[in-house]
Amino acid sequence: MGRKLRMSGEIGDWLTDLCADDVAAAAEVGAAVVTLLDAPDLPGPALVTDLALHPAPTPAQQAAALEAAQQSMQWALRLARTAATEAATDVRRAAHDVRELEREPHHDRAELAARRRRLAGARLFEQKVTGHSERSEREVDAFSARAEAARGSYEAAVAAWDLQVGVAAGQRAAGSAEDTSESRAAAAESVARAALHQLQLLLAEAPRLVRRISDGTAATVLAANEPDQPATEAPADSPERGEPSLAPGLLELRADPLGGDIRLLFAMEPADTVTVLAVLEGEGAVRVHRDKALSLASDLLAEIRSGEWPPAQATSTADIELTLEDSAGFLDKFFAQSAAVVRRRAAVRASADTLTELRQQRGLSIQDLAEATGITQERLSFIEDGGLQVAQVREAVACIRALGGQLDLSAGFDGEQHVLT
Repeated sequence: MGRKLRMSGEIGDWLTDLCADDVAAAAEVGAAVVTLLDAPDLPGPALVTDLALHPAPTPAQQAAALEAAQQSMQWALRLARTAATEAATDVRRAAHDVRELEREPHHDRAELAARRRRLAGARLFEQKVTGHSERSEREVDAFSARAEAARGSYEAAVAAWDLQVGVAAGQRAAGSAEDTSESRAAAAESVARAALHQLQLLLAEAPRLVRRISDGTAATVLAANEPDQPATEAPADSPERGEPSLAPGLLELRADPLGGDIRLLFAMEPADTVTVLAVLEGEGAVRVHRDKALSLASDLLAEIRSGEWPPAQATSTADIELTLEDSAGFLDKFFAQSAAVVRRRAAVRASADTLTELRQQRGLSIQDLAEATGITQERLSFIEDGGLQVAQVREAVACIRALGGQLDLSAGFDGEQHVLT
């Protein structure tokens, strides 16, 4: 007996649209959901992550996360720059329209006045969005400089700590250990921990900076389209800018890990039912909106547990509950024409392993893998956390070979497998 599936009508509409717009991505989502519904036990980290019980990241993972956060900043910054570029283009077009009408000997004065007002509005908007873009660029540059300095300080502190620990260990082995050597090692450890703390502070600050840039761009554009709405940014210490408070039992399904990076936030609520709470579609959404989605999913889960959802009176598709009895019902509703294909893919996903699992099964630490591949521990942590989607092919090959395996890339077309080289 499989699990039931429960979601809002809004999420159901999203999946219907995905099936129409991106068949391949929809099939991956369908296969992941079928695997989740049919598995006798909750699938492991290759498919499902328990967000509330996720282990604290190692220093190497934190450094890799900081690098990823800086990439998110660049993504948000590109949006701000794009808005500024588009605003400048609008100014040029509005100015061209004004000049064209002025050249006409018997032009309509009212129309000319209207065009001049549009030009003035376009220039004002350009000033605002360009100012936001330039401020954002300065903030990102300053953050990057601080992050680079913090990483350098941490690496130097760890190296000094390792040196002092080695000196103390050598002296103890020789029977000539001195209190000064132990105290130097302790002092070096303290410096390393302080440097790590600076990295952690930057890592906590990074999402707030990303949101500030993204929200500022959106608010400026909104104010241009709705002049009565002021373009204000939420204060940096606003509650929504803190780290999300996760509800116990909140889980994440990586539905399309090698494609568009689609993630479903869900909970087993009740125990025999997969309740989908929110969806993140695409790398940009995962980077910029994940914290907000986690908070919203946690709030919705609290409403479900208190009996407040679905409401007695639905006012939108988000308030309508869609329940399917099992994977067969799910396939009938969303994949009626491709159910067999989705089930075959689900069988493949059910046996998937993560790189972390493969490494641990062979008793290797991430340091061992770094030494065997020549890839830094920080980069390996980033790959293990992000999955093969974030790895270059040569990195994936190096990791699998270091683990004693061989990596072959193949593509399936209509049931036929083609090896790629």
